[in-house]
Amino acid sequence: MSVHEICAGLKGDGTEREICGTILRFAKGLMPINQALILSILSGGSGRVTYIAMWLAHGLLTHDDSLAPMHAGALPPLASIIALLSPTPGSGGLFDILTRPELVDYENLGYYLEIISVALSRVPEYASQFKADHGPGAGVLDSPSKAAAKMGDLEKVENAMISIHDKIVDTRAAHLERSRAKAALQRLQLRVRYQRMAAGRSEKRGGKKIGDFFAPKI
Repeated sequence: MSVHEICAGLKGDGTEREICGTILRFAKGLMPINQALILSILSGGSGRVTYIAMWLAHGLLTHDDSLAPMHAGALPPLASIIALLSPTPGSGGLFDILTRPELVDYENLGYYLEIISVALSRVPEYASQFKADHGPGAGVLDSPSKAAAKMGDLEKVENAMISIHDKIVDTRAAHLERSRAKAALQRLQLRVRYQRMAAGRSEKRGGKKIGDFFAPKI
């Protein structure tokens, strides 16, 4: 509660960047399970607390201590998350599943997915930002045949997660840790997809107020 109260009093100045940087320097030396635990505490708050949690998750995933863009509600760049989820085969990256499958720690992978989930906690804002940059109707594909050049970063994140999911071999659910990782991937991918699509629909309809649902039909 005290953590939430402190962060809720922030006004978007350099103080929250200092707080995030301090936690980041401490947390980056911890095991993934403990990093995920710290983020679960922060992401359970609201307002500026979740904003700090999102940037902290991004820093832990990308090992980037630079928080300079963290101001005025700026969102962490998705390009680094896409790169993390789309490693070059043989690179030995976190999600390079097929190169050395016997060395993949699926339990840790599950904790990293929790961290990624926090980093992607503001999908509607990413969707709105994409539409603002590319015009109305952008970001929601009507069919898979749309050109890849028109694909937004959120869709690239979705496709990368689908690709990873398909690469995890879990015949007949014989490996519990693999089953959990695949389930976590699918939940996260579907959450990102539906939040992105819902953001597009709500903007297209102009959004309704609660009173509109109780207004008499004429």
